[in-house]
Amino acid sequence: MKLSIGYSKDVAQSGFNHQMTIEGTDSSKKLKNYMLFIFNNYYEHLPVRVVNVTFGKLQPKQSLQLSFFEPMKEIIKTEELDKTIEHIRSKYGYTSLLHASSLLDGGMAKYRANLLCGHRSGKDEQKLR
Repeated sequence: MKLSIGYSKDVAQSGFNHQMTIEGTDSSKKLKNYMLFIFNNYYEHLPVRVVNVTFGKLQPKQSLQLSFFEPMKEIIKTEELDKTIEHIRSKYGYTSLLHASSLLDGGMAKYRANLLCGHRSGKDEQKLR
């Protein structure tokens, strides 16, 4: 897993690239926490222009991984919630479930849902014609 941050062109520093090896997981909460760990350790409170997140060696889930450090009920609850979210999004589309903050001015989830590999997919261009 790798996090790259590019600072604004108006500052002298260019940013940072850091990566770490993690145990296999499909928990978005764990992945977010790993990204925040890297970010909080290396971010220097400068204006950010680019954020790049990379995951490698992705594999489909094979089984439920239990942990000595997390209660089993919590792991199963999170697993069921993730499955429910995935089912709803696959049936009704990604934007059918969003964090409330994504609906505020400046929220990007709805906009990004129409992008293809970070670029406009052409859906909006057809509406403009």
